[in-house]
Amino acid sequence: MSEKIKAKLLDYELVGSDTVTFKLEDGAKMKVKVNLVKVARAIEKTEDGTTIYQAQVNNNVTFLPKDRNVEIPKPPAGKPKKIGAQDPRYG
Repeated sequence: MSEKIKAKLLDYELVGSDTVTFKLEDGAKMKVKVNLVKVARAIEKTEDGTTIYQAQVNNNVTFLPKDRNVEIPKPPAGKPKKIGAQDPRYG
């Protein structure tokens, strides 16, 4: 079991965008979105005075092809339902 140290959870605010977009060599784009879940600062510092931080993040990576063609699920077979069909105002 690893040794634990006391730390304080820190509040934070987003500065700038949470998403970075890269243009790839083949013309596709890659978007990386970072979500900061929590960040903590250790109460004590290291022997040389360095502050210790720990962060928990989630990354969401999306690729957009150059031609922007993708595949989506095929709708189920059968007659499409009318939107608002239950309400007589939408005859």
